[in-house]
Amino acid sequence: MATASSIILRGLKMLGDKVVGDTLTTAEQTDYLSVLNSMLDSWRIDKLLVFRIIESAFTLNTTARTYTIGAGGNFNIERPDRLEDTSFILYQNAEYFVQLVDEATFTAQQTTGQTQMPRRLYYDRAFPLGNIYFDFIPDKAYDFHLKSWSALQQFSAISDTMTLPAGYQRALESNFAMEVAPGYISASPELVKIAKESKAKIMSFNTRTTYLTLDPGVTQGRRMRSGSSILTGA
Repeated sequence: MATASSIILRGLKMLGDKVVGDTLTTAEQTDYLSVLNSMLDSWRIDKLLVFRIIESAFTLNTTARTYTIGAGGNFNIERPDRLEDTSFILYQNAEYFVQLVDEATFTAQQTTGQTQMPRRLYYDRAFPLGNIYFDFIPDKAYDFHLKSWSALQQFSAISDTMTLPAGYQRALESNFAMEVAPGYISASPELVKIAKESKAKIMSFNTRTTYLTLDPGVTQGRRMRSGSSILTGA
């Protein structure tokens, strides 16, 4: 675990601005916390810095095709910045793929008012609640499994604690130092190397293996638990 202040102090030590035993002034706490949070916010939109994909299960309503998502929404989870294109409906022990499409593709379908198993969805990343639109109104209370990104959260206070996955603390410390360096203190070649390498290791570790699958026309859009792998033929 690490606090915002420990990440900031360690980063400033790496930059050569602080030494062991130094503390942060009130002004430094406010300014550097803002810089750290700004960096974390920018990391949220990079898939290779996202450390996990969350699968959340919801029961669809037979009277609605639009659902809000976020704290207090119809789908009451953390509002995701992005959805994975691997969400599905579990029905009679089979998984049916629900394709993630863009707004233009979704609008062109012209399925408003029609009822059947949803097969496509569009995610409007509104704030504070996002909106998920399905192409059809569900004809049954389907068990919908949503795949969404879960990234590092921002710190509310300098003393806040965050539990970090392996490799993230060094990357945060060194890259924070790089964030405050421009126009302030020149970063050493060693620091530049650490920042680049630590971030690259996270991105490499988070790269997901892509498996070949059978064409949807062959499986008729039905995604079995085996994953319809072309290697297994299932």
